[in-house]
Amino acid sequence: MFLKRLELTGFKSFAEKLGIDFVPGVTAVVGPNGSGKSNISDAIRWVLGEQSARNLRGGKMEDVIFSGSDKRKALNMAEISLVLDNEDQHVPIDYSEVVVTRRLYRSGESEYLLNKQTCRLKDITDLFMDSGLGKEAFSIIGQGRVEEILSSKSEERRMIFEEAAGVLKYKFRKQASEKKLADTEDNLSRVRDIIHELEQQTGPLEEQASVAKEYLSMKAELNELEAGVTVKEIQELHAQWTNLKNDYDQVEDQKRQHEIDRDRLEQTVLTGREALQELDDELSEQQQQLLIATEELEKAEGKKQLFEERLRNFDERRAQHEQEMTQLRDQLKKTESELMDVVSNKKEQTEQVKQLEDELKELEVALFTLSESSEEQLEELKSEYMEWMNARATDENNLQNQIASKNRLLGRIEQKRAQLRELDQESREALTEKESLKDAFDHAAAETEKCLSLYREKENEEGEKRQSLTDNEQQFREIEKEHQRKRSRRDVLKDMEEDYAGFFHGVKDILKQRDGNFHGLIGAVAEVISFNERYKTAVETALGGALQHVITDTADDARSAINYLKTNRKGRATFLPLDTIKPKSISDYDLGQIGQIDGVIGQASRLIDTEPRLRPVIEHQLGNVVFTENLKQAQQAAKILKHRYRIVTLDGDVVSPGGAMTGGSLQQKSGQILSRKSELKTLESEVSSLEANMQEQERFCNGLRTDLAVITQKKEKLKHEGERLRKEERQLESRYQEQSWLYQSYADKQEVAELELSEAVAEYEDADREQERLSLEIEKANERISELDQAIQELSESLKDKQVQEKTYQDKRNDLKIELASARENLRFTGETEARLTGEADDVKRSMDQRMSELKKQEDVLNQGTKESAAEELEQWRQNKQTATAYIKDLRTKRFDKESGLEAKEGELKGLNQQVQYLSRTAQELEVKINRLDVNLDTKLTTLQEQFEITFERAEKRYHLEIPLQKAKEKVKLMRMGIEELGHVNTGAIEEFERVKERYGFLSEQKQDLEDAKGTLHEVINEMDQEMIRRFDDTFTQIQSCFQDVFKQLFGGGRAALELTDPDDLLHTGVDIVAQPPGKKLQHLALLSGGERALTAIALLFSILQVRPVPFCVLDEVEAALDEANVVRFANYLKDFSEDTQFIVVTHRKGTMEEADVLYGVTMEESGVSNLVSVKLEESEQFAGAEK
Repeated sequence: MFLKRLELTGFKSFAEKLGIDFVPGVTAVVGPNGSGKSNISDAIRWVLGEQSARNLRGGKMEDVIFSGSDKRKALNMAEISLVLDNEDQHVPIDYSEVVVTRRLYRSGESEYLLNKQTCRLKDITDLFMDSGLGKEAFSIIGQGRVEEILSSKSEERRMIFEEAAGVLKYKFRKQASEKKLADTEDNLSRVRDIIHELEQQTGPLEEQASVAKEYLSMKAELNELEAGVTVKEIQELHAQWTNLKNDYDQVEDQKRQHEIDRDRLEQTVLTGREALQELDDELSEQQQQLLIATEELEKAEGKKQLFEERLRNFDERRAQHEQEMTQLRDQLKKTESELMDVVSNKKEQTEQVKQLEDELKELEVALFTLSESSEEQLEELKSEYMEWMNARATDENNLQNQIASKNRLLGRIEQKRAQLRELDQESREALTEKESLKDAFDHAAAETEKCLSLYREKENEEGEKRQSLTDNEQQFREIEKEHQRKRSRRDVLKDMEEDYAGFFHGVKDILKQRDGNFHGLIGAVAEVISFNERYKTAVETALGGALQHVITDTADDARSAINYLKTNRKGRATFLPLDTIKPKSISDYDLGQIGQIDGVIGQASRLIDTEPRLRPVIEHQLGNVVFTENLKQAQQAAKILKHRYRIVTLDGDVVSPGGAMTGGSLQQKSGQILSRKSELKTLESEVSSLEANMQEQERFCNGLRTDLAVITQKKEKLKHEGERLRKEERQLESRYQEQSWLYQSYADKQEVAELELSEAVAEYEDADREQERLSLEIEKANERISELDQAIQELSESLKDKQVQEKTYQDKRNDLKIELASARENLRFTGETEARLTGEADDVKRSMDQRMSELKKQEDVLNQGTKESAAEELEQWRQNKQTATAYIKDLRTKRFDKESGLEAKEGELKGLNQQVQYLSRTAQELEVKINRLDVNLDTKLTTLQEQFEITFERAEKRYHLEIPLQKAKEKVKLMRMGIEELGHVNTGAIEEFERVKERYGFLSEQKQDLEDAKGTLHEVINEMDQEMIRRFDDTFTQIQSCFQDVFKQLFGGGRAALELTDPDDLLHTGVDIVAQPPGKKLQHLALLSGGERALTAIALLFSILQVRPVPFCVLDEVEAALDEANVVRFANYLKDFSEDTQFIVVTHRKGTMEEADVLYGVTMEESGVSNLVSVKLEESEQFAGAEK
C-alpha cells in the first residue's frame, strides 16, 4: 500500500482545488516560512479523523476552512480526499484503490465518505485499525513529536512506547473494567444495606396484623356514615348548580347578539386593514426599489472612475514592459553566445580525458602483468610453508584433545539415558490427568456455550419484543392523538351544527324552533343540498345569501314564521314555500350553443343533488345559472347567450345578466355551512374506526407486555445458569492449563534430555571420526612441507632480474595520473559553467514570458468594459431613482386618506368589544362558579364511585341520614379521631411480610451474583495488566535493539540505550534515554547539545517505525533543529528506509531536498493563498548514479 494522491479544496490557506500526486519513495514539500507547507500534513491528519483543533494548529475546528484574504472571500466548506493504492489488500476492503473523503461546512455540519459512499468516522477508524494508519498511529510525525521526546518526563515519555506497543486500548478497557468494578462495589453495598433493612422489618409486621382487625371494624361503620353525608351534600350542591345555570344562559344570549354586530363591523375593519397593508407592502417595495437605484447609481459612478484610472495605468505599464523586454532580449543574446563557446570547449576536453584514460589503462595492464612475478609467488610459497607447519602442530594438539573428549562423552551418555527413563514415566502420568481434565473442560464449555446461546436468543427475542412494544406503543399514542384531534373536531362541529353557527340570527332562531312551535319547516337550503367538492366555490357564489333561505311546505308556514320573528324581534329570514316557488330554466337550444365551448361545465341546477320534492327550490335558485372553468370561458358563454343568464366560474367570478362582471378574492365564510355536515359524517366514521384501532392496539400491546415479562424471566434464569457454568468452566480451564503446563514441562525436559543424549552420541561419533582424520592430516602435512622447502630455494634465484623493469613502468604511470587529474578538473569546471549559463538563459526567457502574460491580462481586463457603457448605465439609474421617488410620494398620500377613515370604524368596534368583554367576564364568573360546583359534584360522585363503589341513584335509595347534616359531620370527625388513636394501621401486614420475605431471598441471590462478578472483574483486570506488561516488554526490547543500530547509523558511530526508571513495575515505569555520540562520554539525553538531542529523538522515532512499520509516513520538519552534517545523515538514512516505507517530508533543509524523488514547492504569491509547483528529480538521480 502507498499514498497515491491528496486532493484539497478550501482547506486552510489552499483556497482553490488542487491535487498532489505521490510516488513510492521520498516526496519533499518545501517552501518559505508562512507559505502553508505544513498545512499538507495537517490535511492528511484531518482526513484520517483528527478531532482536536489544537492538534491542527487552530482554536476551533472551523479554522480549517479557508477564511478569506484581501482579494478572496471566505469559503463555507473544506474538503480533503486521500487516495490510497490497495493492490496488496493491506486494508480489509475489496477495492484496489481506497478514497477517504472528509468535508466540513462552516455551519458545523460534517461528512465522511469512503469510495464516494457516505459513512461514519467509526467506519474509517475501524478500516485502518491495525494497519499502521490513523490519527493515533506513527504515520504522521511532526516536530511536536520530537519535542515531546525531548521535553517529556520519563513517565510521560512512556506514552510513546505504549502507543507503539498497542497497549492504549487495553488501558482504556482496564479503566472501563475498573469503573464497572466500582459500580459493582456500589451496587453490592446498596444490596447489603437493603438486606439489613429488610431483616429489621420482619418482626414489627406481625404486631401490625392484630391491630388491623379492630381498625377494619371501625372503618366499616365510618364508611356507612360518610356515604350518607356525601349523598346529602350532592343533593344540596345540585340545587345551587341549577340556579347558577339559568343565570348563565341569560347572559350568554345577550353576548351572542353583541358578537354578531361586532363580527360584522370587525370584518369591515379587517377589509380596510388588508387594503392598508397592501398599500404598506407596495410602499415598502417602492422604497426598496429606491434604495437599489441609489446604490446602483453610486456603483455606476465608481465603475466609470475605475475604468478611467485603469486605462491610464495600462498605458504606463505597457511602456515600462516594452523597455524591460528590450533589455531582456539583449541579455539573452549575450548569454546564448557564451554558452555556444563553452559547449565547444567541453567537447574538446572530453576527448582529451578519454585519450589519457586509455593510455593509463594500457600501462596498468603492463605493470600488473609484470608484478605477477616470482616475488609474489615466492611470498605465497613461504606463506603456505608456514601454514602447513602451523596446521601440523594444531592437528597434533587436537588429536590429544579428541582422545580425552571421547572418554568424557561415554559417562555423559549413560547419565542422560537414565534421566530419560524417569521422565518418560512422569510424562505418561501427567498426560492421562491432562486428557481427563480436557474432556471435563470441553463438556463444561459446551454446556456454557449452549446456555449462552439460549441466553443470546432470549436477549435478541427480548430486544425484538421490546422494540415491537415500543413501536406499537408509539403507534398507539399516534392513533390516540389522532383520535383526540378528530374527536375534538367532531365535538366542535356538532356544537356548531346544533347551534347553527354561521347562520343569520333570524334564520338560526327559526331553525331551532322547527321541531317545536312551527310545523312545515323543512330546513335551510344549505342543509338539503349536496354536490361535488370541486363546485363548492361556484355554488357558494351562485347561491350567496340564498344558502340560508328557509324552505317551508306552504306559504302559510312561511307567514307564521315571519310573524314569530316580528313579534319576538328575532331578526329577519327569507322563506321558500314549496307550494308557490317557481323554477327557472335555460332552454335546451341555449345549452346546446354553449356546450360546444371548452370549459363550460353545464347548468348549475343539474349539478346539485337533493330530494325530488325539493328540486323546484334548486331550479328556482340555480335554474338560470351556468358554471364554467374560468372567466374567459364565462365571457364567451355570456356573449353567446346574449347576457341573459348568470355565468359563474369555479373560482367564484361572475358574469351577470346585462354584462356586469364581479370577481376578485373571496372571504370564504358560508363554506362552513356547506361542508360542515359532510365533514361531520366523515369524522364520525373516522372516530369510530380510530376507537376500534385503539382497542385492538391496546390488546396487542398488553399481549406484548405479557410475552416480554415471560421472556425476561427466562432470560434472567439463563443468565444465572450461564454465570454458574462459566465459573465452573473457568475453574476447569485453570486446572487444565496447570496440568497442561506440567505435562509440557515434562515433555520439554524429555525433549531437552533426548536432544542432549543425541548431541552426546553425535559428539562421540564426531570425536572418533575427527581422531582418524587428524592422523591422516598429520601425514599429509609432512609430505607437503618437504615439497615446499625445495620450491622456495629454486624461485629465490629468478627474482632479482625483474625488479629493474618494474621501476620504469611505475614512473611513467605516475606522470599519466597527474595529467589526467588536471584534464578532468578542467572538464568539471566547463560543465559547471555550461549549467550556470543554461540556467541564466532559462531565467531570462521566463521573465520575458511573465511580462508578456501580465500585459495580456491587464489588456483583457480593460476590454471587459467601455467608457460609453458606464455612462449609459449611470444615466439609466438616475431615471429609475426619480421615478421611484415620485411614486412613493403618491402612495403615502393614499395611505393617509385610507387610515383616517379606518380609525373611526375601529373606535366603534372598540365600544362593541368592551360590551362583549363585560358580558364575557360576567358569563365567565358564572361559569367559574358552575365549574366549581361541577368539580365539587364530580368529587362527591367520584367519592361515591371509588370509595363506596356505588352510583348516586343507588346511594340515594340506600343511605339516609337520620340526623341533621352538621351533626352527622361531627360524628364522622369523632369516629376518625377514634381510628387515629389506633395509630398507623397496616391492613396488609401479612401480604407485606410475604413480599418482604420474597424480596429478601431475591436480594440474597443478587448479592452472591455481584460478589461473583466482582471476582471476575478482578481476574479480567489482572489478565489485562499481564497482557500490557507482555506487550510493553516485547515492544520495548525490540525498539531498544533497533535504537542502538539506528543511532550508530545516524551518528556514524557511538552508542545509545533506553533505560527503564523502574524495571520492577513495567505498568508504570518511565523511560530514560542515554547516548554517547562519537568522541564523547555516555550521558543523559538532557545533557546533549540541541542538535544531538534532536537527532537522538529522530533515531528513536525511526526505531519505532522499524518495529511498527507503516505503509507511508508524513514527517513535518522533524530535522529542523539539526545542523547541515546531521541533516545529510538523516536524509541518507531516510532514502535507505524509503525502500520499504513511503515518506512525505515537509522540510526547508537542502540536504533533505537533495535525497527526495519528487519535490513539491508551496508558494504564496497571493497574500493568504497557497499554491503548488512540482519537480521530478529522476534525471538528476540518474546523472548522479552515472558519475559515481
